[in-house]
Amino acid sequence: MKQRNFVPRLIKRQLNNVINLTHKQILKSKDYLPFYVYNYETIKGQILKLRKYLPANVKVYYSAKVNPSIAILKIMKNFGLGAEIISQGEFLASQKAGFKSKELLFGGSTRSDLELSLAADKGLVVSLESAAEAKRLNKISKILRRGTNVLLRFNPNEKWRHGSSLKDLDKIIKGFSNKFPFLILQGIHEYIQGRVYNTEILLKNLNHFFSIILQLERKFNLKFEVIDIGGGFGSVETKELSVPDFCKGLIPLLKKYGFRKRKIILELGRYFVARSGFYVTRIIEYKRRQDGLVFLINEGLVNNLYVVVPAKISPKYFWPVDDIEIEVIGRGGQAKQLNPTIVCGQMSSLADVIGRNYKSYFLLPAGKPGDLVIIKGVGAYGLTWAHSLVGTRPIAAEFMLFNNKLELIRDKVEPADLLNYQRIPAFLRKKQIL
Repeated sequence: MKQRNFVPRLIKRQLNNVINLTHKQILKSKDYLPFYVYNYETIKGQILKLRKYLPANVKVYYSAKVNPSIAILKIMKNFGLGAEIISQGEFLASQKAGFKSKELLFGGSTRSDLELSLAADKGLVVSLESAAEAKRLNKISKILRRGTNVLLRFNPNEKWRHGSSLKDLDKIIKGFSNKFPFLILQGIHEYIQGRVYNTEILLKNLNHFFSIILQLERKFNLKFEVIDIGGGFGSVETKELSVPDFCKGLIPLLKKYGFRKRKIILELGRYFVARSGFYVTRIIEYKRRQDGLVFLINEGLVNNLYVVVPAKISPKYFWPVDDIEIEVIGRGGQAKQLNPTIVCGQMSSLADVIGRNYKSYFLLPAGKPGDLVIIKGVGAYGLTWAHSLVGTRPIAAEFMLFNNKLELIRDKVEPADLLNYQRIPAFLRKKQIL
């Protein structure tokens, strides 16, 4: 039996109860494994749940860095969200998805002059986090002879490495229009942390942030028309921050500080797409040690799936095994006995392992070469942050699951495609060169 024909039949028979895939959803007869699937209904459900509870003056922006797939960006556009981008590439992807410049926010920590020039030329709002960056953007805007709308991004927690500190912010705001005559200060932007599951933490931070805004406005006789409260909603396969609880606490805060008529921006990425994504691959080898620990070696892990590289600093830098769920689908059906299992890729490196260490593992049924492995909850930062060139192996295709049909949204990149971008310089073609 040829592998190419076996895979679709296996998916039809065994995966239907996992992510509702069918034989017809595997386009033509091509073997796309390993590949990603994003469930449209999951993303839609997250958007509608948020829309149900958020105050009317809160505008939601999708953080494209989480997953800049044009198809996913198009979903966000269709539902009326804005997009927060951090690069020229994400700007181009957003444009292809139909976003207008006025619907974009150029965020990120530091931009190159090329990216700042793009933002100024296209009329994007730019979130700045340093005086040096403000100077560069002001100079560029002057050359273009047009003003650029900006937000000032800071972090009230000065121990955190992202964003300006409060001391820096005071220095930037003081005499802003004189120092940066080609920049139009529209608002303020907070960034503290991500992956927050406790609504009380977020609301406490917002209360502090709002109080700082009022202090700044009184001190410098300003009014920030735009207030970007960041995001940070934690969302993985097994748990998620409660949107109703967050909104229940946000509404009285906006009323308390008189911000119900201001434009409030909420940036979210992981919340929308993390749960929607599945990574489907297959087992190459199944190795059991004498102590009973199993190593499940799969096709294309680290080069297609973001795996946190192990570090000796602290176990928290490893991807916790309880963030995701893994299912093994075999030809003989689901085995009842579960084994402590380390999920690995093809590289002989801890960088190609999901889990913190060998004492932190998944309980999975036994698998055989050719069986499928479904890794759930990886729609955020999955392929986007993968180490795509490791091993010069294929880069996974991506599909969107809609109305029980699988639509291809990114084709599989073969090794030969990767080689097309490489060149041998003329001097190395000479036989005499040593």
